[in-house]
Amino acid sequence: MTSSVDRAHPAARVLAGAALAAAPITLLAARLGAPLPPCPLRVLTGIECPGCGTGRALTALAHGDLPAVLDHNLLLPILGPLLVLSLLGVLLGRTPLLARRGWALPMLLLLTGFWALRLLPCEALSYLDAS
Repeated sequence: MTSSVDRAHPAARVLAGAALAAAPITLLAARLGAPLPPCPLRVLTGIECPGCGTGRALTALAHGDLPAVLDHNLLLPILGPLLVLSLLGVLLGRTPLLARRGWALPMLLLLTGFWALRLLPCEALSYLDAS
């Protein structure tokens, strides 16, 4: 018997299914060189968010260029598979992987730590930039 926590809301299942269905389309668009929208935070403030470079990283992934994926967004190879597994969990009616006990704090620390390091004006950390 599953608890109510393990059952995903029907709307969450639809959104997870749509996100997973959009993934191959996004990779195909990246492969074909479709234009990428700019990061709104970077446009407004000039500050890179933790997700900056993800579009270019997905384009590099679509072309099989793993060093470029890491160059554009170092978190994508870490968080991408976790996000896909979490979406699959929702689609299957389970508690999303990233919503389970013990995941929230490490993910928050990872994202904020990555973002903080990206914001430091240090040449030694320039490999974290989204460029």
